[in-house]
Amino acid sequence: MPKILFVDDDVNVLNGLQRMLRVMRNEWQIAFADNGREALATLGREPFDIVVTDMRMPSMNGAELLAEVLQLHPQVVRIILSGQADLQNALAGIGLAHQYLSKPTEPTVLIGVLKRVIGLLAQIPNPALRRSLNSLQSLPSAPHAYSQLIELVRTPGCDADSLAEIVASDMGLAAKTLQTAGSAFANSPCRGANVWQAVQILGPDLIRSLAIDTGVFTDLSQLDGAADRALISELLASSSQRARCAAADTARSEAAAESATFELLRDVGQVALAVALGAEHSAIHSACVECGSAQADAESSRVGVCHRRAGSYLMGIWGLPETLTEAIANASFPISSSPLPVFNNQGSDARHNFAEISR
Repeated sequence: MPKILFVDDDVNVLNGLQRMLRVMRNEWQIAFADNGREALATLGREPFDIVVTDMRMPSMNGAELLAEVLQLHPQVVRIILSGQADLQNALAGIGLAHQYLSKPTEPTVLIGVLKRVIGLLAQIPNPALRRSLNSLQSLPSAPHAYSQLIELVRTPGCDADSLAEIVASDMGLAAKTLQTAGSAFANSPCRGANVWQAVQILGPDLIRSLAIDTGVFTDLSQLDGAADRALISELLASSSQRARCAAADTARSEAAAESATFELLRDVGQVALAVALGAEHSAIHSACVECGSAQADAESSRVGVCHRRAGSYLMGIWGLPETLTEAIANASFPISSSPLPVFNNQGSDARHNFAEISR
């Protein structure tokens, strides 16, 4: 039975959650803690699959708790459920949580998110691999894309369109941007698999804060020595090329934007496994090259899951849309024909008012 731990210093909130989730009592094992120390003690006594925490708590806030959970219990999926948070704490939380939900939230929304995560957890039967994937706070970016982004956000008056061009060219930047834009951290969460829309929703100011203040975007050169940087660099370059071709070959539509985003993230599982498994993944890849065997079969045999499922899993627990995660799992993206919204950079308070997150 899946085990979920809720943490909030407001007893009334915990009581409300208990009532809300009573319908799941025969399917989930649910525990509650009213402070971070109690939550860590509970996690130390027995294993849990998911931790859902508030942000604004005395003594130990949500970001501090999740930092401890990441270090001590990396296999746990980390979710924030919070109403208000100042920018500094919210930025810290976005770097530590897999998902960021608003409080209060509709029961169907919360239960739906938890059901989806639980379903995804079942796809990764290997506990060691689950720990490694759940520990990933970001995916590496190509050095040139990372440096271009940092340089641009430091430029006064940089615009969202220029930022989107860079983000849409790099797997690591795109994945983290979509994760952030789809969360309650954004005032108007992006529910689609569209990098350009995600950048517009966040806006240059918030992306600058994410890039400079939190370091949620990472450069390939920051990986440890066990990672196969040459292979990861090759994967990032090929994904970027596919995304450019998809964007150039299709009309300006929602379908084109989503198709290009899929092409950018199609091999996200290979990058995730390369980072998470290090030398073990390099050995699998080298063996496949030498004997001509299918990499997906070799991955499934060695670690219990292929890169497609690993990528779908990671993007799923990061809260990216199911249409995209299923496409990654199947290596095929369904095409729709919705028109792509036209954006401009003339000030939108909704995009830039991120000092307080309140629902």
